[in-house]
Amino acid sequence: MDFVREPLVFEPFYKNYPWGGRRIAQAFCRRGTPEICAESWEIAARPDGDSVVKHGRFAGRGLAELAGEFGSGLTGTRAPDPRRFPLLFKLIDARECLSVQVHPDESGARLTGGEPKTELWVILYSIPGACLYAGLRDGCDPDHLQRALADGTSDRLLVRLDADPGQALFIPGGLVHAVGAGCLIYEVQQNSNTTYRLFDWNRTGPGGEKRTLHIEAGLRSID
Repeated sequence: MDFVREPLVFEPFYKNYPWGGRRIAQAFCRRGTPEICAESWEIAARPDGDSVVKHGRFAGRGLAELAGEFGSGLTGTRAPDPRRFPLLFKLIDARECLSVQVHPDESGARLTGGEPKTELWVILYSIPGACLYAGLRDGCDPDHLQRALADGTSDRLLVRLDADPGQALFIPGGLVHAVGAGCLIYEVQQNSNTTYRLFDWNRTGPGGEKRTLHIEAGLRSID
């Protein structure tokens, strides 16, 4: 079916993960954000966050529904699945460090049952001394990593990079990574929400509980 071409403007979909802050609301003059706003999904087509068109002919309809109805007329002829929107665009406000994590690539997803996820970050803002972690240091093998995860020192095995506004960083599936505290990031990624947390900085929730880790699946996903 042909897609009637007109600009599509979407409502953002907010996520209130515990490491988020208030910078998205402040920097982009947003109203209606949660008190802790970790992510703003600007364009997404997922069950856990489907972008809704704000106005025009398709007002009130979700992107997932439109992709399913119009196929390549909306998503283009090179989308892997023309009836599934292939990308997810988001803003990330890391008031605290994100977990040390990994997403599977295509082969890793077949091993773990997750969805492959490759992403790219553009740094919009960072506080002095902010950093990103991407990749494991030379000489790190699975045994080193498992011991470091057990004793809470895995950050020492990660490659640390300064987070300077204007820089971009490519994070392929299979690469261990983390966003440091004090970064505002624009992320473009595959349409996936598979994240395997390896270490969460011993962080606890309001009730003292720790977030679930995914050590086995994470180790199987690392390239």
